[in-house]
Amino acid sequence: MMEPWKEEQMTKLEARITGGVADTEEIHWTEFKQAFKDSFTNANRKQEAFNNLIKLKHGPDRLDIFIAEFKRLATAAEVQLDDHGTIYHFKQGLKPGLMQAIIASNAYTPQNPWTTFKGWEENARSCHLKWIHGQEFKRQNDNRRQGLYQALRIKPKSASQPGRRTTAQGGNTMDIDTMRGPELSDKQKAELMAN
Repeated sequence: MMEPWKEEQMTKLEARITGGVADTEEIHWTEFKQAFKDSFTNANRKQEAFNNLIKLKHGPDRLDIFIAEFKRLATAAEVQLDDHGTIYHFKQGLKPGLMQAIIASNAYTPQNPWTTFKGWEENARSCHLKWIHGQEFKRQNDNRRQGLYQALRIKPKSASQPGRRTTAQGGNTMDIDTMRGPELSDKQKAELMAN
């Protein structure tokens, strides 16, 4: 494939020189670069960029990277950021929890949602930043709780039963300890079993 292309470029170069264009002119290089791009760059670049754009998902805690990559792919796919379809794919790529936070925010009005990419981007950043601040507070509370467990020599809940709370704690599991009466003697146990 290269040999015929190379011969074609040599023929065009000779024709330009024969036609009176000096061999030191910039036009030769410009024509060569354009011919190379036309022949060897990926013809499906736009379509591949669009396919990657609609598959793009917001990764773990990396909103800035997601937004930068989304904009890069939109530019490569030659789609406008403010197009309804582009905004739709942006919303689809966000984490569901972040999208819910945006909708639940005071800035969002269902009757008049943002029609620009910038509106969605700014509010996604704002809600994500709130989440980051919440995570810092949560970590601080987890650290305090861990210190309290250690100070009181209490075992934290096991990971295998994270949601098991007794009814006294607001859960659904029966609190057997609250139902126990005083310890029975062997004689009392025997009488109860006989009855």
